[in-house]
Amino acid sequence: PHPRPHCPSPAALQALVMALALFSTTLSNVTATTATTLSSLTASLPAVSLQRAAQEVGAYGLALAHDLVSTPAGFAVWAALALLLMTSLVYYTVNPAYSTTPTSFPNVWTKRALKEMTREQLLAVDANSRCLVIIDHHVFDLTQWIPLHPGGAIIREFAGMDATEQVRNFHHLTPQLIKKLAVYIVAKVAGPKPELSPLCREYGDLRDEFYQMGLMTSSPYYYAMKLSWIVVLGCWVYFASTLWTHVASTVVARYVHMWLTGASAGMLMHQSAFLAHDSLHGSMAQRTNLDQFIGSFFGSIMFGVPSWWWKDEHNRHHAYTNTYDPESGTIIDPQVDERPLFMQFEGLFPFTSQFERFFMLVQHVLFIPMVMLLGKVGIAADGLSLTFKDVYLTGNKIAMVDSMCVGLHWTWIIMLVRTAVGASLWEMLFFFCCIAWTVGIIHIQLELTHFAMPMVDVKRYMRDNGDYCELQAITTKNIDCSPYMDWFHGGLNFQLEHHLFPRMPRENMRKVSGRVKSLLKKHNVEYSHESFFPACVSLVSWLNVRNWESWSLFMKAP
Repeated sequence: PHPRPHCPSPAALQALVMALALFSTTLSNVTATTATTLSSLTASLPAVSLQRAAQEVGAYGLALAHDLVSTPAGFAVWAALALLLMTSLVYYTVNPAYSTTPTSFPNVWTKRALKEMTREQLLAVDANSRCLVIIDHHVFDLTQWIPLHPGGAIIREFAGMDATEQVRNFHHLTPQLIKKLAVYIVAKVAGPKPELSPLCREYGDLRDEFYQMGLMTSSPYYYAMKLSWIVVLGCWVYFASTLWTHVASTVVARYVHMWLTGASAGMLMHQSAFLAHDSLHGSMAQRTNLDQFIGSFFGSIMFGVPSWWWKDEHNRHHAYTNTYDPESGTIIDPQVDERPLFMQFEGLFPFTSQFERFFMLVQHVLFIPMVMLLGKVGIAADGLSLTFKDVYLTGNKIAMVDSMCVGLHWTWIIMLVRTAVGASLWEMLFFFCCIAWTVGIIHIQLELTHFAMPMVDVKRYMRDNGDYCELQAITTKNIDCSPYMDWFHGGLNFQLEHHLFPRMPRENMRKVSGRVKSLLKKHNVEYSHESFFPACVSLVSWLNVRNWESWSLFMKAP
């Protein structure tokens, strides 16, 4: 913690006044330039009365309805809707036969006599040369398995540590997995097994109960319905994008058409992202290769984010949720690290540049608009840069295929923009903003559930065998909504349940939320939840508080 100065020095006050004067001058210049541009743009558009605008929008709606029943593209929309209706009826009338999966480790991993190693000896081993991980009080040498691990290189993060809870959460403990793991056993951990906290022990029992109830097994009918919904959106986007030349013939109708088509394309990517998320967690098909294929298609081609990079980063996020290293001042969880633009935690101070010091003061104003507008572009650029690096350094074939799939994504986006808009640069920009703002709702939702929650010491919760369940409860917030809005949030409105049971299909999240709430209440751990708009207010307030914390450092700066 950095103490607040009781009285700023004259030099600091003078620097602050000069900075505010410069900012005021720059803002007035930008405002004047923007006003001039908007005036010229408005003058170039024909004057349209409110009555005429309503008539144009009405004519556009009638033409759209006519083409829905008289064109092949319209027929595709109706066929997709019929498919959605059929799969929905099947899902809501047929009860799938759930199967269960073993939830505990075998009593005897191997019949070989094993040497014993202390935890101090494990921590002393160089993680870069040999990755020794504790699972169920046994030591596994997973060095050779890291490049083959479907979940990415996160294994290396647990070198010398106990990863028992993470293995149980992120994997179905099938006989095949147990047999594969047993090959890598090299030792036993000296001493008795560490005693679990009452919360952690009951959390494990609850997870085993959900397995036995079949709640960790996906329903093919549910995902058939979700796939049908994506087919409907895809057909609608194709239908709408091909009709603008003769349907949207006036200025108002053209912009309404661009908004409708762009928002529909954004919703298509929005729902595709949720399917990619489910499959890359292994909760959709629950077969590794098939889930990877589904994730690559819906994540890389439809949503535009490399699935291999996403899986590696997202698994780190689940394992190290909202954690940081106080010794180095770095954030361990990659999905809440938004530096240098946004900083939600006082442990990141002091700043390293004047830009960070200034931007911190206005981050609460800019955060939501920037995340919604630039979230998709930012995550795609970040993913591609790291994926290309992975391909260059390791020759990873999956990452190479992902890069090609992302190229296909931007190919169909460019074709959609040219088909739905034409050659006007201004209209292309407006159309892309409609897509980005719709997709940006996902990013806002994810930030609401973690960004305004406390950051915790990674050593306390991960490296000293801390309570995994308590870590997730402290750092995660749910978004309250009606059951009819679960499809819109992709089940991630139950973010805490998803973090506690990452392989649970999203259709079952609402069913288990009451049990999770009761468990946390029993152990005096807060179950954080808010509806969407109050959560937005809480996020802005949280960032504003961080602004005042940075103010003292700004005043102390030479």
